[in-house]
Amino acid sequence: MKKDKLSALELLKQKQADSTLTYECISKRTGYSKRQLIRLYNQLSDNGNLQILSKHANTGKEPVNKADPSEIDFLIRLKKITLLLP
Repeated sequence: MKKDKLSALELLKQKQADSTLTYECISKRTGYSKRQLIRLYNQLSDNGNLQILSKHANTGKEPVNKADPSEIDFLIRLKKITLLLP
């Protein structure tokens, strides 16, 4: 089952008002485990903003281990040279 974070957050928001809604029920609907839902619930209690929590923290950032363009050029030239050698 595909995980749906936004619907999980909305259900957890409802859980704050309605204590009869259980983690197991939310887990079956969203695909998240009970432990993951508890973590999301705690974050939601601390922050309260669904839009911030539904977006991954590294969205839009470049990877830390991204190769430098000069390294890429070197590897391409090296590969071309090794292919030309018998």
